[in-house]
Amino acid sequence: MEVRQRFEFDFLEEALAKVPLRDHWDRVAARDLERSLEQAMFRLVESVLVDFNGNLDTFANRHRRPVAAYSDLNARLRATTPVNLHPIAVCVHALQELIGTSLSP
Repeated sequence: MEVRQRFEFDFLEEALAKVPLRDHWDRVAARDLERSLEQAMFRLVESVLVDFNGNLDTFANRHRRPVAAYSDLNARLRATTPVNLHPIAVCVHALQELIGTSLSP
């Protein structure tokens, strides 16, 4: 299973694209979240490749708690239709925290 699939990046991108943007600040926040998600994807793939020799299962096992926390938030996001950027921001933040834990294997 690839990183993009395992962490459901496509779903997050789609959810972000579907949130109604009501004003300038919503658009700015959406662009910022999009950039943060792209950076998180890159750093996560980089960590799996460099720090774990491309073994996603080893990465996930080493970071079991933050992976589970992220997966739980993602599942909760799937169960709703976000009316604003808040739930997506929380998921992106959890992903960033997961990456932070991966920097010290």
